[in-house]
Amino acid sequence: MRLWLAALVALGSLAGCATVPESIPAGELERASQVEFIQPYELSRTDVSFTHLGTVYGASCQSPLASEKASQQVAMIRLKLATLEQQGNRVVFKRCEQNGEGSCSSGWRCEGEAYQMNPLR
Repeated sequence: MRLWLAALVALGSLAGCATVPESIPAGELERASQVEFIQPYELSRTDVSFTHLGTVYGASCQSPLASEKASQQVAMIRLKLATLEQQGNRVVFKRCEQNGEGSCSSGWRCEGEAYQMNPLR
């Protein structure tokens, strides 16, 4: 019985680590999963081609009235969604900065370069 209880406690604590941001609907999370982060050196692969689509941004903002805090995780998901809006499926991460500008009491802004990766023909 103690072993069973210990297993349940361990499982519950692991599940708590992988929280899903409430501010992003499940459909958007699924769309974001179509985009993968890659390292800059991967752009030199010879088995696929990459088309550069431009710089993309993702942001997370906590307004004074919002209960959910701004998070880097949300900004990174929005970076992937911005890549998808440019018809991309890969993004090279450049940076994330924590800030509080405009109507945000706290916020995160992430930047990357969007790419469309295609197999060679």
